[in-house]
Amino acid sequence: MFGIARTVTVLAATLPFLGVLGCGKILGIPSDPHTTGGGAGSGSAAAALPDNWSCVAEGPQALEVADETEVRVRICDYGTTCSTTSATALTATVCNKLDCSVPVLEDVESKDGNFAFDLDLEGYDEGFDGYLRISDNEYAHCQDEEAFGELADGSLCEVAGCPDPDAADCVLPVHIPTLYALTPPVTGYDSIERYVDLIRVESAYTILDYAGATLEDGNVFMLEALVLDCNGQPASGVELSASVDGYYLAYERDGVFINEASTTSSTGVAAFFNLPPRYVVLTAKVNGVTVSTEAVTLEQRTASFVTMHAESAD
Repeated sequence: MFGIARTVTVLAATLPFLGVLGCGKILGIPSDPHTTGGGAGSGSAAAALPDNWSCVAEGPQALEVADETEVRVRICDYGTTCSTTSATALTATVCNKLDCSVPVLEDVESKDGNFAFDLDLEGYDEGFDGYLRISDNEYAHCQDEEAFGELADGSLCEVAGCPDPDAADCVLPVHIPTLYALTPPVTGYDSIERYVDLIRVESAYTILDYAGATLEDGNVFMLEALVLDCNGQPASGVELSASVDGYYLAYERDGVFINEASTTSSTGVAAFFNLPPRYVVLTAKVNGVTVSTEAVTLEQRTASFVTMHAESAD
Protein backbone atom coordinates (compact mmCIF):
# COMPACT_ATOMS: atom_id res chain seq x y z
CA MET A 1 0.00 0.00 0.00
CA PHE A 2 2.82 2.38 0.84
CA GLY A 3 5.90 3.20 -1.19
CA ILE A 4 9.29 2.42 0.39
CA ALA A 5 12.27 3.92 -1.44
CA ARG A 6 15.03 4.45 1.09
CA THR A 7 18.28 2.50 0.66
CA VAL A 8 19.75 1.04 3.82
CA THR A 9 22.55 -1.24 4.93
CA VAL A 10 21.12 -4.53 6.07
CA LEU A 11 22.37 -6.17 9.27
CA ALA A 12 21.61 -9.82 9.90
CA ALA A 13 20.19 -9.27 13.39
CA THR A 14 17.48 -6.90 12.18
CA LEU A 15 15.34 -9.65 10.67
CA PRO A 16 14.34 -11.83 13.65
CA PHE A 17 11.05 -12.84 12.01
CA LEU A 18 13.18 -15.26 10.01
CA GLY A 19 14.27 -16.93 13.24
CA VAL A 20 12.21 -19.95 12.31
CA LEU A 21 14.82 -20.49 9.60
CA GLY A 22 17.74 -20.38 11.99
CA CYS A 23 18.25 -16.88 13.40
CA GLY A 24 18.11 -16.82 17.19
CA LYS A 25 19.68 -13.53 18.28
CA ILE A 26 17.61 -11.49 20.75
CA LEU A 27 17.24 -7.75 20.22
CA GLY A 28 16.23 -5.17 22.84
CA ILE A 29 12.71 -3.92 23.46
CA PRO A 30 11.91 -0.22 24.01
CA SER A 31 12.41 1.43 27.38
CA ASP A 32 9.20 3.47 27.05
CA PRO A 33 6.44 0.87 26.56
CA HIS A 34 2.93 2.01 25.72
CA THR A 35 -0.18 1.09 27.66
CA THR A 36 -3.84 1.31 26.81
CA GLY A 37 -6.82 2.69 28.69
CA GLY A 38 -10.33 1.28 28.85
CA GLY A 39 -13.80 2.69 28.59
CA ALA A 40 -16.27 3.30 25.77
CA GLY A 41 -17.47 6.43 24.07
CA SER A 42 -20.91 7.39 25.38
CA GLY A 43 -22.97 10.21 26.83
CA SER A 44 -21.41 13.65 27.06
CA ALA A 45 -17.98 12.34 26.06
CA ALA A 46 -19.27 11.38 22.61
CA ALA A 47 -20.55 14.92 22.16
CA ALA A 48 -16.93 16.02 21.83
CA LEU A 49 -16.49 13.89 18.72
CA PRO A 50 -16.38 15.30 15.16
CA ASP A 51 -19.39 14.72 12.91
CA ASN A 52 -17.75 11.77 11.14
CA TRP A 53 -17.85 9.90 14.47
CA SER A 54 -21.50 10.70 15.31
CA CYS A 55 -22.57 7.05 15.09
CA VAL A 56 -20.52 6.26 18.23
CA ALA A 57 -23.24 7.88 20.37
CA GLU A 58 -26.19 6.25 18.59
CA GLY A 59 -26.13 2.94 20.46
CA PRO A 60 -26.03 -0.63 19.10
CA GLN A 61 -27.70 -1.21 15.75
CA ALA A 62 -29.59 -4.30 14.62
CA LEU A 63 -27.35 -6.67 12.68
CA GLU A 64 -28.52 -9.11 10.01
CA VAL A 65 -26.37 -12.13 9.20
CA ALA A 66 -26.85 -14.40 6.19
CA ASP A 67 -26.71 -18.21 6.39
CA GLU A 68 -23.70 -18.32 4.06
CA THR A 69 -21.73 -16.07 1.77
CA GLU A 70 -18.75 -15.88 -0.55
CA VAL A 71 -15.73 -14.01 0.80
CA ARG A 72 -13.24 -12.37 -1.56
CA VAL A 73 -9.94 -10.90 -0.41
CA ARG A 74 -7.75 -9.07 -2.92
CA ILE A 75 -4.00 -9.77 -2.68
CA CYS A 76 -1.60 -6.85 -3.03
CA ASP A 77 2.16 -6.38 -2.88
CA TYR A 78 3.05 -3.97 -0.08
CA GLY A 79 4.54 -0.79 -1.50
CA THR A 80 2.65 -0.97 -4.80
CA THR A 81 -0.84 -0.19 -6.04
CA CYS A 82 -3.34 -2.98 -5.63
CA SER A 83 -4.12 -3.28 -9.33
CA THR A 84 -1.48 -5.95 -9.82
CA THR A 85 0.42 -8.37 -7.65
CA SER A 86 3.40 -10.65 -8.12
CA ALA A 87 2.29 -12.89 -5.26
CA THR A 88 0.50 -15.73 -7.01
CA ALA A 89 1.69 -18.89 -5.22
CA LEU A 90 -0.26 -18.45 -2.00
CA THR A 91 -2.30 -20.72 0.25
CA ALA A 92 -4.61 -19.60 3.08
CA THR A 93 -6.17 -21.23 6.12
CA VAL A 94 -9.39 -19.70 7.50
CA CYS A 95 -9.23 -19.56 11.30
CA ASN A 96 -11.59 -18.72 14.14
CA LYS A 97 -10.76 -15.55 16.02
CA LEU A 98 -9.15 -17.09 19.10
CA ASP A 99 -6.88 -19.61 17.41
CA CYS A 100 -6.41 -21.93 14.47
CA SER A 101 -6.16 -25.28 16.24
CA VAL A 102 -9.31 -26.36 14.41
CA PRO A 103 -9.35 -24.50 11.07
CA VAL A 104 -12.63 -23.45 9.50
CA LEU A 105 -11.19 -24.02 6.02
CA GLU A 106 -7.82 -25.28 4.82
CA ASP A 107 -5.79 -25.13 1.61
CA VAL A 108 -7.61 -22.16 0.09
CA GLU A 109 -5.56 -21.32 -3.01
CA SER A 110 -5.20 -17.86 -4.51
CA LYS A 111 -6.44 -17.32 -8.05
CA ASP A 112 -6.12 -14.24 -10.26
CA GLY A 113 -4.80 -12.19 -7.34
CA ASN A 114 -7.64 -13.09 -4.97
CA PHE A 115 -8.68 -15.50 -2.27
CA ALA A 116 -12.30 -16.55 -2.78
CA PHE A 117 -14.15 -19.05 -0.59
CA ASP A 118 -17.64 -19.90 0.63
CA LEU A 119 -18.22 -19.36 4.35
CA ASP A 120 -20.95 -20.93 6.49
CA LEU A 121 -22.21 -18.21 8.85
CA GLU A 122 -24.62 -20.29 10.90
CA GLY A 123 -23.86 -19.85 14.58
CA TYR A 124 -22.08 -16.54 14.05
CA ASP A 125 -24.78 -14.18 15.32
CA GLU A 126 -22.54 -11.12 14.98
CA GLY A 127 -20.84 -12.25 11.80
CA PHE A 128 -17.60 -14.15 11.26
CA ASP A 129 -14.59 -12.26 12.62
CA GLY A 130 -11.84 -14.82 12.22
CA TYR A 131 -8.71 -14.42 10.14
CA LEU A 132 -6.74 -15.78 7.20
CA ARG A 133 -3.33 -17.33 7.80
CA ILE A 134 -1.53 -16.84 4.50
CA SER A 135 1.51 -18.87 3.46
CA ASP A 136 3.82 -18.03 0.56
CA ASN A 137 4.68 -20.95 -1.68
CA GLU A 138 7.09 -18.80 -3.69
CA TYR A 139 10.68 -19.49 -2.62
CA ALA A 140 14.00 -18.16 -3.87
CA HIS A 141 17.66 -18.75 -3.12
CA CYS A 142 19.03 -16.45 -0.42
CA GLN A 143 21.37 -14.84 -2.97
CA ASP A 144 18.63 -14.17 -5.52
CA GLU A 145 18.84 -10.40 -6.18
CA GLU A 146 15.52 -10.28 -8.04
CA ALA A 147 13.71 -11.77 -5.04
CA PHE A 148 15.62 -10.19 -2.14
CA GLY A 149 17.34 -7.08 -3.50
CA GLU A 150 20.21 -5.80 -1.34
CA LEU A 151 19.69 -8.61 1.17
CA ALA A 152 21.06 -11.02 -1.43
CA ASP A 153 24.59 -9.77 -0.68
CA GLY A 154 24.89 -12.53 1.90
CA SER A 155 23.08 -10.87 4.81
CA LEU A 156 19.93 -12.91 4.29
CA CYS A 157 21.88 -16.15 4.03
CA GLU A 158 23.46 -15.35 7.40
CA VAL A 159 20.08 -14.61 9.00
CA ALA A 160 18.70 -17.89 7.67
CA GLY A 161 21.64 -19.74 9.19
CA CYS A 162 22.76 -21.32 5.93
CA PRO A 163 26.11 -23.06 6.59
CA ASP A 164 26.87 -22.86 2.88
CA PRO A 165 25.23 -19.81 1.22
CA ASP A 166 25.97 -21.26 -2.19
CA ALA A 167 24.09 -24.49 -1.49
CA ALA A 168 21.14 -25.03 -3.80
CA ASP A 169 18.82 -25.85 -0.88
CA CYS A 170 19.32 -22.48 0.89
CA VAL A 171 15.93 -21.13 -0.16
CA LEU A 172 13.52 -18.82 1.67
CA PRO A 173 9.93 -17.56 1.20
CA VAL A 174 9.79 -14.26 -0.69
CA HIS A 175 7.05 -12.80 1.56
CA ILE A 176 6.71 -12.62 5.33
CA PRO A 177 3.97 -14.99 6.65
CA THR A 178 0.76 -12.97 6.97
CA LEU A 179 -2.40 -12.93 9.09
CA TYR A 180 -5.40 -10.98 7.80
CA ALA A 181 -8.23 -10.27 10.24
CA LEU A 182 -11.73 -10.37 8.73
CA THR A 183 -12.93 -7.13 10.26
CA PRO A 184 -15.56 -5.77 10.15
CA PRO A 185 -17.07 -9.24 10.66
CA VAL A 186 -18.40 -11.02 7.58
CA THR A 187 -22.21 -10.90 7.61
CA GLY A 188 -23.07 -11.68 4.01
CA TYR A 189 -24.56 -8.20 3.68
CA ASP A 190 -21.43 -6.11 4.13
CA SER A 191 -20.05 -4.29 1.10
CA ILE A 192 -16.55 -3.48 2.33
CA GLU A 193 -13.74 -4.10 -0.15
CA ARG A 194 -11.29 -6.44 1.54
CA TYR A 195 -7.64 -6.57 0.57
CA VAL A 196 -4.41 -7.70 2.18
CA ASP A 197 -0.88 -6.40 1.60
CA LEU A 198 1.93 -8.93 1.51
CA ILE A 199 5.35 -7.68 2.62
CA ARG A 200 8.38 -8.87 0.73
CA VAL A 201 11.28 -9.90 2.94
CA GLU A 202 13.51 -7.39 1.16
CA SER A 203 11.30 -4.50 2.42
CA ALA A 204 11.34 -5.49 6.09
CA TYR A 205 14.45 -3.66 7.26
CA THR A 206 13.45 -0.44 5.50
CA ILE A 207 10.05 -0.46 7.22
CA LEU A 208 11.69 -1.00 10.62
CA ASP A 209 14.26 1.70 9.93
CA TYR A 210 11.68 4.39 9.18
CA ALA A 211 9.55 3.36 12.16
CA GLY A 212 12.53 3.47 14.51
CA ALA A 213 11.68 -0.03 15.71
CA THR A 214 13.66 -3.12 16.68
CA LEU A 215 12.31 -6.55 17.49
CA GLU A 216 12.70 -9.22 20.09
CA ASP A 217 13.15 -12.57 18.40
CA GLY A 218 9.89 -14.52 18.34
CA ASN A 219 7.65 -11.45 18.55
CA VAL A 220 5.36 -10.16 15.81
CA PHE A 221 7.08 -8.26 13.02
CA MET A 222 4.20 -5.84 12.41
CA LEU A 223 0.49 -5.32 13.03
CA GLU A 224 -0.96 -2.71 10.69
CA ALA A 225 -4.30 -1.10 11.64
CA LEU A 226 -6.58 0.85 9.32
CA VAL A 227 -9.18 2.98 11.15
CA LEU A 228 -12.50 3.77 9.40
CA ASP A 229 -14.99 6.38 10.63
CA CYS A 230 -18.80 6.26 10.62
CA ASN A 231 -18.79 6.96 6.88
CA GLY A 232 -16.47 4.05 6.19
CA GLN A 233 -13.62 6.41 5.31
CA PRO A 234 -10.01 6.36 6.58
CA ALA A 235 -9.94 8.57 9.67
CA SER A 236 -7.36 11.15 10.71
CA GLY A 237 -6.72 12.33 14.27
CA VAL A 238 -7.06 8.87 15.84
CA GLU A 239 -4.79 7.76 18.68
CA LEU A 240 -4.09 4.03 18.92
CA SER A 241 -2.86 1.80 21.73
CA ALA A 242 -2.54 -1.90 22.54
CA SER A 243 -3.30 -3.94 25.65
CA VAL A 244 0.32 -5.07 26.16
CA ASP A 245 3.64 -3.43 27.00
CA GLY A 246 6.90 -3.11 25.12
CA TYR A 247 5.80 -2.26 21.61
CA TYR A 248 6.68 0.43 19.08
CA LEU A 249 3.91 2.47 17.45
CA ALA A 250 4.33 4.46 14.24
CA TYR A 251 1.76 6.38 12.19
CA GLU A 252 1.80 6.55 8.41
CA ARG A 253 2.97 9.83 6.87
CA ASP A 254 3.73 10.36 3.17
CA GLY A 255 3.90 6.66 2.44
CA VAL A 256 6.07 5.54 5.38
CA PHE A 257 5.64 4.84 9.09
CA ILE A 258 7.26 7.38 11.42
CA ASN A 259 7.39 7.42 15.22
CA GLU A 260 7.23 11.21 15.60
CA ALA A 261 3.47 11.40 14.92
CA SER A 262 0.87 10.90 17.67
CA THR A 263 -2.30 10.31 15.64
CA THR A 264 -3.35 8.97 12.25
CA SER A 265 -3.16 11.05 9.08
CA SER A 266 -5.81 11.09 6.35
CA THR A 267 -4.85 7.50 5.45
CA GLY A 268 -6.08 6.28 8.85
CA VAL A 269 -3.16 3.86 9.12
CA ALA A 270 -0.74 3.02 11.93
CA ALA A 271 1.57 0.09 12.67
CA PHE A 272 2.61 -1.69 15.86
CA PHE A 273 5.98 -3.44 16.04
CA ASN A 274 7.38 -5.96 18.55
CA LEU A 275 4.02 -7.12 19.87
CA PRO A 276 4.02 -10.51 21.62
CA PRO A 277 2.44 -13.49 19.81
CA ARG A 278 -0.82 -13.61 21.78
CA TYR A 279 -4.37 -12.26 21.89
CA VAL A 280 -4.12 -8.44 21.85
CA VAL A 281 -6.80 -5.75 22.12
CA LEU A 282 -6.36 -2.52 20.15
CA THR A 283 -8.11 0.69 21.19
CA ALA A 284 -8.77 3.72 18.97
CA LYS A 285 -9.58 7.10 20.54
CA VAL A 286 -10.59 10.49 19.16
CA ASN A 287 -10.38 13.46 21.53
CA GLY A 288 -9.95 10.99 24.36
CA VAL A 289 -13.14 9.10 23.49
CA THR A 290 -12.98 5.42 22.51
CA VAL A 291 -14.42 5.02 19.02
CA SER A 292 -13.34 1.45 18.26
CA THR A 293 -11.78 -1.61 19.85
CA GLU A 294 -10.57 -4.72 18.08
CA ALA A 295 -9.15 -7.97 19.44
CA VAL A 296 -6.74 -9.89 17.23
CA THR A 297 -4.79 -13.12 17.51
CA LEU A 298 -1.11 -12.65 16.68
CA GLU A 299 1.51 -15.23 15.77
CA GLN A 300 5.28 -14.93 16.02
CA ARG A 301 7.33 -13.68 13.08
CA THR A 302 4.29 -12.62 11.06
CA ALA A 303 2.84 -9.44 9.60
CA SER A 304 -0.83 -8.91 10.53
CA PHE A 305 -3.49 -6.58 9.17
CA VAL A 306 -6.72 -5.43 10.82
CA THR A 307 -9.41 -2.86 10.02
CA MET A 308 -10.93 -0.96 12.95
CA HIS A 309 -14.38 0.42 12.17
CA ALA A 310 -16.49 2.92 14.13
CA GLU A 311 -18.48 1.25 16.90
CA SER A 312 -21.59 2.46 18.67
CA ALA A 313 -21.36 2.73 22.45
CA ASP A 314 -23.13 0.04 24.47
